[in-house]
Amino acid sequence: MSLTSSLLFAMGTSDTSLQLSSSSPFPGNGGVITIDSETIIYGYSTDRTLVQLVRGAEGSTPATHAIGASITLVESYPFMPFPDLAFHALTMTSLLDPTAVPTADVIERCNVLLVNFDSSGVNQTWTLPVMDSPVRKLTVLHKAASAKTLSVNSVSIAAGTGQEFAYDGSAWYAV
Repeated sequence: MSLTSSLLFAMGTSDTSLQLSSSSPFPGNGGVITIDSETIIYGYSTDRTLVQLVRGAEGSTPATHAIGASITLVESYPFMPFPDLAFHALTMTSLLDPTAVPTADVIERCNVLLVNFDSSGVNQTWTLPVMDSPVRKLTVLHKAASAKTLSVNSVSIAAGTGQEFAYDGSAWYAV
């Protein structure tokens, strides 16, 4: 049985939270929802609110949604992108696409990096960039539509799991 609800208020294309018409049936750990033809990743939920929305996920396009639009839970996460952490999602298809590899600027603005392969994606291997900040932590979460391989700084991260990395001012290492 899939979990559903509806929108209490209309949504614009850049909204980063949404209010449900009833108490949230969705897991607090975050997950993937659909509204109309848009796929949205949410970071966590409270009683009637889904927050830290990543709009236009999995190749969909951010769209406006009317009051009462149906919301369906597609997938829930077994891990929690904690509410006080900045959250960033990447849909990766190929390292030939420069937007597929996280830059130092992206990592400076987030503490949780959700890597999401689409069904046409290929295995990914990359190295975290040198940072300007002296000390930094980053959690890389591997959410995959298929069993693609993700290797970061020579550490293999299995689909549905995550790995924490720390930056000591000169290099990243797995913790």
